[in-house]
Amino acid sequence: MTTVVVLSFGLVGIYRAFFTSLDYLNHASYRLHAANFLHNKIELIQRNFQMSNTTNLKDGRDVYPVLINNRKVDFDYESSVENVGSLDGIYKLNVSVSWREGKRDIRISRSVYILNDTPLQGS
Repeated sequence: MTTVVVLSFGLVGIYRAFFTSLDYLNHASYRLHAANFLHNKIELIQRNFQMSNTTNLKDGRDVYPVLINNRKVDFDYESSVENVGSLDGIYKLNVSVSWREGKRDIRISRSVYILNDTPLQGS
């Protein structure tokens, strides 16, 4: 009887560790996808900005569904552009991505500075 109790506590501990590790792995996968998405979005905005040679930056918001480990994850994307104080031609681009993991809302964000001599349009 004692052996069965000790063995059951050991199995419960192993299962708990397994599911905790699985949660951490899923979080790492989601965060990796979100960071990659964030990096690609910033690069795309900067490239379009440089190619058009105009400051046609707008605040934006959108949802991008992604399938990760056979689960649909909705990444909410937001961007905003603002002037940097009294400096002409320097703009701050804020980009963030958020998603939901179970009952938790997770958000990562990055900011970059963009230099241009033309005045800001569309913001």
